[in-house]
Amino acid sequence: MKIRAYLASFAALTLILGLIGCVCGPALVAGGAFDRLLGMDPAWRRTRAAARHSRCGAWLFALFRFLMRIRLVVDVPAIPPERRGSCIVVSNHQHTLDILLLYEVLRRAHQRDLRWVIKRELARAPVVGYAVRSIGCAVVSRTGSLDDLREIERCAKTADADGGSVIIFPEGTRWTPKRGEDSPFRHLLPPKRRGFLALRKEMPRAPVLSVTVRWERFGAAGKTMYHLASLFGQTLRVAVRLVPAEEASLPGWLEREWTRKDEELAAGASSAARPDEQTSAF
Repeated sequence: MKIRAYLASFAALTLILGLIGCVCGPALVAGGAFDRLLGMDPAWRRTRAAARHSRCGAWLFALFRFLMRIRLVVDVPAIPPERRGSCIVVSNHQHTLDILLLYEVLRRAHQRDLRWVIKRELARAPVVGYAVRSIGCAVVSRTGSLDDLREIERCAKTADADGGSVIIFPEGTRWTPKRGEDSPFRHLLPPKRRGFLALRKEMPRAPVLSVTVRWERFGAAGKTMYHLASLFGQTLRVAVRLVPAEEASLPGWLEREWTRKDEELAAGASSAARPDEQTSAF
C-alpha cells in the first residue's frame, strides 16, 4: 500500500504541475488576451478570468482526487438565489491543496468569481502570479502591516463592485501539530482578525461562507504539494455554513466561529478514532 501511495502521489504531482504549466497557464493567458482584444471593460475581464480559474481549479482537484483515491464528502447548505452574489469566505487551512479544494467546494455553493488573500511568496510563481494579477487578488506579507490591510481593502472593494467573493485563511498559514502547540485551539491556529475586519469594512452587506476542512487522518495537516503520499485513500470532509452579514458583523464573531470549528474538528477526530461508531462531525 505504501509503494502504491508513493507512486500515485508522484504521478499526481507530476501531472498536476505539468497541466498547470503547459495547459492551464497558457489557456488563462490566451483567455485574458482574447478578452482584451474584444475591448471588454476591466470588471468584466476580471469576472471572466475568475470563472476560468474556478473551472481549472475544480478540474485539477477532480483529477487529483481520482489519482489519489480520495473520497470527498461535502455538506453545502441550500443557498437562495438572492444570496449567491458577493460573499466573504473564511476557511481553516490544513494543506496546500486546500486552494484547489475550495474551487470545487465553492462551485457547489454557486460561487465561481473568487478572489484570494494570498501570501506574497505564492504570487511570485509564474502561472499563479499572472492569475493573481488578472483578477485583483490581495497579495500580502502576512505581517499585519498597514500596507497589507490596504491591499485587502482594495481587493474587497473591487470584488464587491464586480459581484465577486473574497477568500481568506484567517490563520495566516497551515495548521500543524507543532504550530498548534501554543494555540488555544486543539486543531486550529488563532484567527487573525484584522484581515477579516478589513474585508467586512469594504463588504459590509456580504454574507459569510464559513468552510471547515477536515482530513480524516490528521497526518495530512500542514503538508505541501510535495508531501502527497499521506493523502492516498483518505476521506476528506468539508462543511460549509452560511452566515448572514448581520451575525458576522457582531464583535467577536470570528473568535466564536473558530471555537465552533475547533469543536467540530475535535468531534470528527474522536469519531475517526472509533471506527466501530457511525457518528461523524459533519
